[in-house]
Amino acid sequence: MTESTLQDSPATKTHTNRDGTKVEVPESVIIDENAYINPSASIGEGVVIEGSANVGFHVKIGANSIIGAEASVDDHTQIGSRVEVGARTRIGSKCVVQDGVQIAGGVTIALESMIEVNTTVGEGTKISLGVHIGEGSIIGDYVSIGYKCRFASGQTIADMSVYPNYSKVGFSHKSWWRRLFG
Repeated sequence: MTESTLQDSPATKTHTNRDGTKVEVPESVIIDENAYINPSASIGEGVVIEGSANVGFHVKIGANSIIGAEASVDDHTQIGSRVEVGARTRIGSKCVVQDGVQIAGGVTIALESMIEVNTTVGEGTKISLGVHIGEGSIIGDYVSIGYKCRFASGQTIADMSVYPNYSKVGFSHKSWWRRLFG
């Protein structure tokens, strides 16, 4: 390696998991001693991973994000920058959580779901498989969202609402009619 390459590389440190495996992370990352980070995970600058959190296989976490205590981010999930994941929240495999999303505690997000930029998800909300929530939406507390639901950008969903499988919220009938029939 050349001297300039060494200077351009961010400083790293080693985190030792509770099972003894070791993970290289940027120096600015803060990881609780009881957290588990899969060695294949990619952790951005300034990330905080709190007590007993679990970060799975090939997870990517963007800069300045926070993963709360006892939260779990499952395999092949991408977490953007400046994301807050609350305590006891579980994010399933192959999910995408874009930049600036805030997820409260006790939330469950099933696999292959997408939450777009600057969205807020309230406490205790349950999001089923394959859900897509548009940019800037606000999902209240204890909301139940069924399989493959779609929410357009900027939606506000009241606390304790229930959306059955395949619900579409915030899309005009005309736009769907045009897509189907030209």
